[in-house]
Amino acid sequence: MTILSAEAQSVNNVSFSSKQIDILEAYLELGLKQGVAGITLQKNAGHLKLSLGTIHYHFGGKKNHGLLDSALIYVSQESFKYISFNIEQQETNANFNGVSTYIHTLFDWVSIKQHHALFWIYYFYLSTYDERSRRFNQAYLDMVHQRLRAMIVMGQKKGFYPKFTIRQTLIDQLFTQIMGSLLLASHDPNKENFQRQEKSAIAACDTLIKAMS
Repeated sequence: MTILSAEAQSVNNVSFSSKQIDILEAYLELGLKQGVAGITLQKNAGHLKLSLGTIHYHFGGKKNHGLLDSALIYVSQESFKYISFNIEQQETNANFNGVSTYIHTLFDWVSIKQHHALFWIYYFYLSTYDERSRRFNQAYLDMVHQRLRAMIVMGQKKGFYPKFTIRQTLIDQLFTQIMGSLLLASHDPNKENFQRQEKSAIAACDTLIKAMS
């Protein structure tokens, strides 16, 4: 189980009403259709047939996170829940393959939730536009790094990997390989390309881990 930092835990503890989730899902769907950078509140309101006042009611004021910040938090929560649940299901069976299990689960999530994934990749990894978003970004990156380290540790315990000291440089290299493959997959999101990029990420990460043993 991945232990969350205080910052990551604070992001994970934010809750949304069903109406807020409906608005966020529409916002993310619109980003998939028109490009993340092209989304405006006006377009989102028109897409939902809601007034700007209604969106401001749910995502404005001092007590609420804004729409963009809420989308960052929501996508973080949903991806973390999906990946955590599926990995924990595989930890106790013969299908567990260390980092390869994480990569396969991540690519499954990206394939199933493309409207989440496009936003996730665009903002969490390609954008550093303000301090608050960088804070959310760093909290999520910390979770990803912790997850990769945990996958190697579990693989060592199960005899899948030999014992070696897990250095941060290895985690950084694994992360870079996985993100590179995800970016290539997102540019051409068809089944064959997803499978090709997933295999490429698994092979590259296996090579990096074997080089440490």
